[in-house]
Amino acid sequence: MRFRRCDIYELGRMVSRVVDHLDLKLPDFDIVGLFDRVFKEWVSGRNNNIGKYLSAKMVKQGIFLLQCMIKWYMTTGRRPVPAVVAVMVFVCELNDVEISIDDLAGQLNVAVATCKLRYKELLKCLVDVARANLPWGDDVNVKNIMINAQIVIQYMEVKSTCNHRKEIVSLDNVDADLQCLLSNCLNQDDDSLNESADWEIEDLKKLKVSPECLSAIYSKYLEEYSKMNASLKRVDDTIIDGGEKFDFFVDTTEYWSGDSELSKKLFLDKILEKDVGLNAMPVSFVNGCVKTQRIREKIKVAKIRIEKIRRPLMKAMTGC
Repeated sequence: MRFRRCDIYELGRMVSRVVDHLDLKLPDFDIVGLFDRVFKEWVSGRNNNIGKYLSAKMVKQGIFLLQCMIKWYMTTGRRPVPAVVAVMVFVCELNDVEISIDDLAGQLNVAVATCKLRYKELLKCLVDVARANLPWGDDVNVKNIMINAQIVIQYMEVKSTCNHRKEIVSLDNVDADLQCLLSNCLNQDDDSLNESADWEIEDLKKLKVSPECLSAIYSKYLEEYSKMNASLKRVDDTIIDGGEKFDFFVDTTEYWSGDSELSKKLFLDKILEKDVGLNAMPVSFVNGCVKTQRIREKIKVAKIRIEKIRRPLMKAMTGC
């Protein structure tokens, strides 16, 4: 019996027809589970084992970035394995773990060029997040994004934990009678205010803020302010005496907390509800729009050239 050779796309269509005909309910592809499995196999195959804490941290970061890619439509209609490879390479570079994208792509039997393309697309999206939200975002590009990667990831994680549906408490919901409070304050003179200030304590109780709490907050503020002034004075004295310059930087060693829900597997509707600082359009849609615009410009130029050939007089008048 002879079999006709068919390509993978035709085989996929045949499988789809069989599934529809038999009305089978197949589970969706789990890209998060694929990343978890591939990462653990890669860690177990290394000679120098990664610590459990770092491994768990990298898994959460990878799941977070993968679900961000799902939100940015970077995995829609595409093969999932190159996206997994791109995320693994980025997470390893973020945590100073040595990895080769060529070797990893070879182990998973995927094209290296596709993996590098997904990696480049991920970097571009992170650059867009930095440019839209960081004060120095205009200076961030694909070449230096890894320098700012920790701050960008930290911002995205904190942004995703914010509850945007939570109602903001207004003054109308406060039980204290602010109108009466202001009228009493304006009607009394300074002496009476100094003699009787019982209404302040009562209204603070209604606002659920005790005087002891305010006193503690103020004392803590004074303590921190004095420490800051002492530190700045000590630095100034050191600079004056030794003539040295110090570079002040933000300590980003604890940039990742892992508290975001995107660090765990979520359904698609929950992923789309999260805000990570960027709402990107599908990459294929953007590329299609750019390509269509380029074709329209070429057609417009061709029409002008044809019109000049058909009407030489107009060409002579325009001098072109």
